[in-house]
Amino acid sequence: MTSSKRSLSWKWWGIGLLAPLIMVVGLFTGLRSYLGVRHYTNSPEDLRDLRAMIYTCHPLLSALDKYRLEKGVNPRELKELKLPYAHYLEDVVNSGQKHPIYYHTESGTHFQLYIKIGWDAGLRYDSLDNEWTHDPGDGSEGFIIKP
Repeated sequence: MTSSKRSLSWKWWGIGLLAPLIMVVGLFTGLRSYLGVRHYTNSPEDLRDLRAMIYTCHPLLSALDKYRLEKGVNPRELKELKLPYAHYLEDVVNSGQKHPIYYHTESGTHFQLYIKIGWDAGLRYDSLDNEWTHDPGDGSEGFIIKP
């Protein structure tokens, strides 16, 4: 076999290995964006997107305030609220993606909302501090999101 035929076969062999690798990376990237996995930072663009998710929770926060004013305590579960839009009890819809909402209260005097926006990442609202924070979910430090 001549050296030109040998180098040609190595090129095809290399392309044969490289093409599936590119396909797997492309598939992973597409699947990752489809599932809503995104790493948010405190850049102006990311803060804009995070604030958009937060603003969709304003009717829910208003309903929680109204409940607390009427009953004197926060509800044990979000199902106790009477809202005109039931989807606020389940998830936040932003850019066509649904982000589940989790609610937690222990004492009835304050509560936490958690919007899951990735595998482990989320937005957390603490009624005691009256602030939203971003938790990247990867062990790195989060940041406060100001209105």
